[in-house]
Amino acid sequence: PGHAHGGAVATMLDNVMGFCAIDVMEGFVMTANLNINYKSPIRLGSTALFHAKVDKMDGRKGYLSVYVTSADGRTTLCEATALFIKLSREQIERGKKYFPEDSRAYVKGR
Repeated sequence: PGHAHGGAVATMLDNVMGFCAIDVMEGFVMTANLNINYKSPIRLGSTALFHAKVDKMDGRKGYLSVYVTSADGRTTLCEATALFIKLSREQIERGKKYFPEDSRAYVKGR
């Protein structure tokens, strides 16, 4: 009670790294693997800072990491690593029918 649920934190970690991967890998990506080490509970209503980076690129694979700190930066709340895979043109074409209408213009450019 009084702390963020670990699953909610996992979702935020995946989202932050995913947007970082999309930007750097210049396309649609999917999470292949996500590893999380929870260090300290995140109190509800507090501010947490997410620091994500790309550690390595290998073809369609992007290896990313993120750490989360308290607002003052003194406490590491959790750390995570992930492997993202950039979708191929064929995978995007097959899945396009499931994308929201307003994202189709973005898909066309990828």
